[in-house]
Amino acid sequence: MAKKSKKGKGEKVEADFKTVVFKKDPGRLEKQEHSCALFIDLNSDNRDDYLFIESRNWLKKKRVILYTGRKKQLKKSLDIGKYVTPVARYFDVNSDGINDLVLFDHGKKQEGHFSFTGSRPVLLLGSPNGKLIDDTSISNAYMEILEEVHEGDLAAVHGGVQVDEKVSAKWFDFGDIDNDGDIDIWVESSGGMNVNSHFLINENGSYTVDRNRIPNEILDGPLDSDFYRYHTSKFIDVNKDGHLDIVLGQHKTGSTFHINQSSRVFINSGQGFFDKYIDLPQTKFYNGFTRVRGIEPLDINYDGRIDLILAHNRQWGGGDGSAHFTGNYFQVLLQRKDGGFVDQTKRRIKGKQKWANGLRNNDVSSTELLASDINNDGHRDILINYNSTSVKYEAPTILINNGSGKLLPSSFQEAVSSDLEKDDVFSWSESNNDVKLWRFATKGEGIEYLKLNDSASNYSSTVRSLISSSVHHLSVEKPEDFQELTAYDSTF
Repeated sequence: MAKKSKKGKGEKVEADFKTVVFKKDPGRLEKQEHSCALFIDLNSDNRDDYLFIESRNWLKKKRVILYTGRKKQLKKSLDIGKYVTPVARYFDVNSDGINDLVLFDHGKKQEGHFSFTGSRPVLLLGSPNGKLIDDTSISNAYMEILEEVHEGDLAAVHGGVQVDEKVSAKWFDFGDIDNDGDIDIWVESSGGMNVNSHFLINENGSYTVDRNRIPNEILDGPLDSDFYRYHTSKFIDVNKDGHLDIVLGQHKTGSTFHINQSSRVFINSGQGFFDKYIDLPQTKFYNGFTRVRGIEPLDINYDGRIDLILAHNRQWGGGDGSAHFTGNYFQVLLQRKDGGFVDQTKRRIKGKQKWANGLRNNDVSSTELLASDINNDGHRDILINYNSTSVKYEAPTILINNGSGKLLPSSFQEAVSSDLEKDDVFSWSESNNDVKLWRFATKGEGIEYLKLNDSASNYSSTVRSLISSSVHHLSVEKPEDFQELTAYDSTF
């Protein structure tokens, strides 16, 4: 139920938070100031199961635990394991209509080497009775390409040789790239003691590692010295031709291997191969030496074309004295008629993003982005998830879409409910095309969450279908001198 707020402000959604308590003491899990979670229905009973990931320092192992939610209680169901930087997603792997859980991990650094060890990929198949099935079809795909590591082998130095079933993955995404009805996976695995970034092609539930669908010279770079690395990936039908393209977010540093790269869109030929690409504009933030941690599509100016929001953090190489791995800079890229993209960040995001400073005590890194209409005004906003050891950010948690082509940095207090404090922070988790804002309850006894009335971004659905024109009211771009009404007085 929405209510009118003060004059000059627009509508806010009245918060109706629900609480689910832990049946037994979860230990240090609930003591985390900010942890990650995935809400997932693994047995098609229309009730969420809860996957929690501890929030700890980057190279420390974190517990990954699955809880079932029944009768307003969280009951521990499964200890999945301990991982360094686990990335968990869910989709229907075997096309049985039930969600399955997939987890990759970056792993720890190999002793005496700069590459990472990775972990055995986890695949847990959901079932009607709720009993999870430990499936090895993904790890088997890596066992099938084992190669001997030779001393001085360039591929081995770059981490391009598979030595066991483990793979070091910074991120992965999924979608049906060849339109055969099976969900394929892109794995960003450069920098590990394993095969470099690649597709896992799904054929009737059996996976095969395929690194030939994007030519090496455009994936890794044209020069012998190039070895481009990416971080985040997102399957999006960028040109709306009915085939999923893939957007790769850069992992650019001052290294000779990476210095020439940018984020790229690789265009699907229609057969699941990607031999054409579009370079995305470099951000001026930190001279372009950034890691893209989040990618989300949104038609910002309502011209019918897919635009992109990218979340950047600093890497090393910028040279302005700021601390590495800080940031939270959001870039807005509008798609032109010719399919290229133009940077319109300054025009589209209100303010100078002063929260993206480089102070050494700024330990907040933006992670995933999600387009969702949080304030029920008919326009999709951008929700921001953070990975941090502190919840009192000097950064927005929502970019409010004012319907006139602008994104206004805001807090939950400004957009959701007036009884929240400005620095109250919730994470988002998508479940069955719904979005839940959640955090650990103030007394540490469970979690509290708010279910948004709006369906989540269609790009995060099982098949990753594109947003049709029916989702947005399409209108012409407003002229430069158009006087816009500000929906919210942003405090950022």
